[in-house]
Amino acid sequence: MAMLGTVRGQSSQIDSLKSALAEASNDTARVELLMNLANAEYQSHPDVAFDYSEKALHLATKANYHSGIADAHGWLAYLELNNRSHTAKAREHYVQALSLWTELAKRVGADPRLDSIQVYAGLSHSIINIGYVDELELNFSSALENYERGIDLGKKYGLHEHVASCYMNIGNIRKYQGDLPRALKNYELASELGRQHGLQSIEGLSLTATGTLWEDTGYLLEAKQLYSRALGIHRQQGDVIYVAACLNNLGSVAQGSENWNDAILYYDSAAVLALGVGALRSYCTYVNNGGSALSFLGKDDAAILKYEEALRLALENKISQLPALLLNNLARSYLKLGRTLHALQIAERAYRLAIEDGILLEQERSAELLSRIYVQVGRDHEAYDMSVLHMLLSNSLQGDKVHKLAARSVMKEEIRLEGLQDSLSRANESAASEREASFASVKAVRERTTSFTIAGIGLLLVGGGVVAVALDRRRRKHCHTRQTAQLQARAWRAQVNPHFIHTALQNINAYVQANERDLASSFLIRFARLMRAVLENARKDEVSLAEDLGVLRDYLELERLRLGGQLEYRLDVEPDIELEEIMVPPMLLQPYVEQVIWNHMGLHDNTGLLHIRVQRQLGNIVLTLQDNLPYDTVNQQAAPDRSNGTDITEARLALLMKQGGKRASVKVLPLPDGQRVELTLPLREAA
Repeated sequence: MAMLGTVRGQSSQIDSLKSALAEASNDTARVELLMNLANAEYQSHPDVAFDYSEKALHLATKANYHSGIADAHGWLAYLELNNRSHTAKAREHYVQALSLWTELAKRVGADPRLDSIQVYAGLSHSIINIGYVDELELNFSSALENYERGIDLGKKYGLHEHVASCYMNIGNIRKYQGDLPRALKNYELASELGRQHGLQSIEGLSLTATGTLWEDTGYLLEAKQLYSRALGIHRQQGDVIYVAACLNNLGSVAQGSENWNDAILYYDSAAVLALGVGALRSYCTYVNNGGSALSFLGKDDAAILKYEEALRLALENKISQLPALLLNNLARSYLKLGRTLHALQIAERAYRLAIEDGILLEQERSAELLSRIYVQVGRDHEAYDMSVLHMLLSNSLQGDKVHKLAARSVMKEEIRLEGLQDSLSRANESAASEREASFASVKAVRERTTSFTIAGIGLLLVGGGVVAVALDRRRRKHCHTRQTAQLQARAWRAQVNPHFIHTALQNINAYVQANERDLASSFLIRFARLMRAVLENARKDEVSLAEDLGVLRDYLELERLRLGGQLEYRLDVEPDIELEEIMVPPMLLQPYVEQVIWNHMGLHDNTGLLHIRVQRQLGNIVLTLQDNLPYDTVNQQAAPDRSNGTDITEARLALLMKQGGKRASVKVLPLPDGQRVELTLPLREAA
């Protein structure tokens, strides 16, 4: 009944606002009412909220109502960010709002109609939100600068809530970076501000943020205590959305402790509250979490009902991001129940949606799921392609997992540091007494064995010399093998770096969104072929030159498509060279090609031309890469950013020369227009 009352109350509020809008006598009042309607509708009907916000912007612009224009831009940015995940469009709106608030701030005092608190709050809010967009785009340095500006403005004008929000956002960045002490410090500052100024909601949110830190680092009991405290504060304040979020967090802790039934109860309670206030995105998320808990219990029939309900609502209300997640979970449950073909259809749909929405995590999950299903249905070629794609996406997403593992390690070390120091102190004292007690015994044994030692030294010197030579030979061989393997692995990682993978997938996504399905399919096939070849060659000491140049050609084709006509290339091979008969270490030239493309293409108006030549010279094979791009000071500063792959190539060549005793080198020669890279390798023909 409480939920029904909340829904009726919300409906009544919307009806009242609509009536007031119909009766409003001036444009300023209409703008304010439209934005209030957007605020009332954005949780349950985001598209309706967009419509109200756009009408408010149009009306405010027509009426030359500057603060109304700024507010409307702020609302549109919020909706673009939270309901459509469009960071670029959100940034445009926030920048427009910031520009307007900045102009209004200059007029505060001179124009009595301006509310100084509203203006400074709008100014601070816009700066903070631009920082938040930076944070979402992983531009942390810019985000931190904007948050610091927000703190300065907030302190200057008494905007304590804004200051606390900045502290929490800075804490989130520090947590992601693995700097847990500074993350905790910022969360504590936010919580303290909330207590000092009676901002209970801020205090509750700070406790929740601290709880997520403890949960992420594996301290579930501490996280549960913080979530429970935050829950009490939000219940006292009547913040239903935050109450639901706390219940969801408690469900996550219960799930982490494998208390599945408790987790389901928490998730269901959170879902009921979210639905009651029309927060459909949150409702679908909590229902999905409940379905996951049921699936862990083996109740996949019940889980499917939850996933399908959440999916229906997410699609009907055009809630972005969630459908791909729900489809992946739905496919997994169907697969567990043995309904393989149904699971296949759903997983393929999930994969398409994940590409359209640009969600790498769901693309990875879809690829892993599809690779398993394709094996079961006998589509081995597609299974292999998806397996490769899953591996590459997993590598691209590995950074966040590493951060969490490092954070957990740091947290544990800091927590037990004091106890560890005490233990070391006691151990040192104990060791000192033990050394004194055993010294006399050791001395006696040493005197007794001296004569035996002298007699055995001669024999040990002779035998030891032989053994030392054999061990040194084995050590050097093992060292060379290990170095080769390490350099090959590093070369592989340098070639398939996450940024290249991400960019390629974004291109596929762009083709899909533009309904260029043939281009998307062609690009994806070429990308999969390149990745397969890279993975296969990374396991080999040598490949044929034909195979290595084929991989390089596929890479260049992908980059040519990405750059849209700014890149051309030519490959010339001397007529008497049989590419299939010449063996070379894989992936030696590619890092130099990549360096030219990523550091110099697009910085000039002229089209970049890469000329690759293969020549035979004095028992060597020479690979030459020449480009036509001017290398000015800016370019020379940019080049080291992507030099890791070229450094690895030089190390591999040095190791190759050390192993075979033959010439293996690379030269980078500046030219009037561009540069030339000459890679010289000993000529080795296939056996």
